[in-house]
Parts: sequence; structure tokens; C-alpha cells
Amino acid sequence: MMDKETIRQRRRRILSREIEEIAIALFIENGYDNVTTSEIASAADISNRTFFRYFPSKEAILISIPHRILDKMCAAFEARPQDETIMRSWRAAAMEIGKLNDIDSNLVKKLLFIVNDSPSSIYKMQNFQSFKEPIVDIIAKRLNTDKFDLETNIIAAVVHSTLSSAISLYASTSEETDFAAVFSKVFDILDNLHS
Repeated sequence: MMDKETIRQRRRRILSREIEEIAIALFIENGYDNVTTSEIASAADISNRTFFRYFPSKEAILISIPHRILDKMCAAFEARPQDETIMRSWRAAAMEIGKLNDIDSNLVKKLLFIVNDSPSSIYKMQNFQSFKEPIVDIIAKRLNTDKFDLETNIIAAVVHSTLSSAISLYASTSEETDFAAVFSKVFDILDNLHS
């Protein structure tokens, strides 16, 4: 059972999303490298100090969106039966999240446009180990190993790459499609590697 969101948490979530949307719009309009945290704060009509209460840097805005998606997938993975294979559980979790329309597809496409448009943001996104850590942790828990286990890390790397490829594919397609269809396609390719 999920805890009910308090009024304070709700306000924080709403302002956080507003700051994200404003920052994303500024990044698209002016280029990621040309936007400062002060400009984001000013456009959001908040102080610099308030901005830093929500995000430690403008880079944190870039990673907050994929982290929300990953958190939802990890929760869906944990809800899967323990005797199910790990890859089957990840496929099911990804499909479940993709079907929920919980993912703001327009925001994801904008984010990937920014990342592809700015070499420094690509570097920052690719070098955030924090995207892989929750996957390693959750797989280690399922396998009853530690996070330094070789098998755990290989599986986590495959899952991380699979999810990243699906999101990149989704963002690059001009067709109207949903995340579930893209996740299915990517996991089908992975399944075919065994034959």
C-alpha cells in the first residue's frame, strides 16, 4: 500500500515538474550549454536558493525525468513473481509502464532532443552511473547476491542498455507509437539473440 502524498509533498512535486518544464523549454530555445540555473530560476519566478532546494544543478533536471521512469520500472519489476526469469520480469515491467501512459512521451522526446543537440549534455547523461545502480541493486536482491557480483552486473548492463535503446528508439521515431510497442520490439530482439 502506497503512502498518501501529503500537501507539502504534492506542492514540491508540482513545483519540481514546473521547474523541469521551464528548464526544458529554455534548453530547447537557447541550447542546454547556454542556459544558467539563474535563468531557469528567473523564468520559473523563484529565487536561486529555491531552485537549489529542488535541483542541485541543471544537470539534475536532465536526469530527473529518466529516473522517474526507472523508479516506476523498478517498482513494477519488484512486483513480478520471484520465480520468473529476470529478463521476462524486466520485459513485463517495461510493458506495464509503457501501457500506463504514465510516461510523458512529449517530455521524453524533448529531453532526447536536448541531449542529442548538446555534446556536454550527452556526456553528462552517459556518465551518470546512477541510472544503472538501481538496476544492479534490484537484480542483486532478486538473485540474492551483492552488487559486485559479476552475473548481477552483466545482467544489469544488458537491462540498462535494452531500456536505453528502447527510449532512444521511441524518441527517434516520427510515427505515433507507444512505449509498450517499442519495449516489446527491443525485448524481441534480445530474445532472438538466444536462437
